Amino acid sequence: MELKRKAITSWIQLGVYCALILGQSTLPLPMKQFHHADKLAHFMAYAVLGVLVFRALRFIPQGDKVYLRIIMAVVISALVGLSDEILQIFVPTRTLDRVDLYYDVAGCFIGILAYILYKMNTNKPPDGKDS
Repeated sequence: MELKRKAITSWIQLGVYCALILGQSTLPLPMKQFHHADKLAHFMAYAVLGVLVFRALRFIPQGDKVYLRIIMAVVISALVGLSDEILQIFVPTRTLDRVDLYYDVAGCFIGILAYILYKMNTNKPPDGKDS
């Protein structure tokens, strides 16, 4: 029962975070930003998203295969990023920016790798259902 609760919690966290990412995309950009603020925001937001997707995927069949989870997490995060960029076409002061999508994918991948390294350094398996 505890495992099922962890699985549900992981997927809910992921869903809420995706909703937050897509929700903020509907807001107009503030007028003043520091140079490359948008790219940094994309990188950091998708680093967190990558980790959340990676963690949630541990509860699917074949979820114990880390390499498969990495690939799936990057693809899913890229699709969320693409959705984010397409949504921004319809928002005043926003545009579709393919470079943002590159930062999304890079952030996701680096976030996952950092999470795996953290888990390895704390002697906890990144593919365990206890994390």
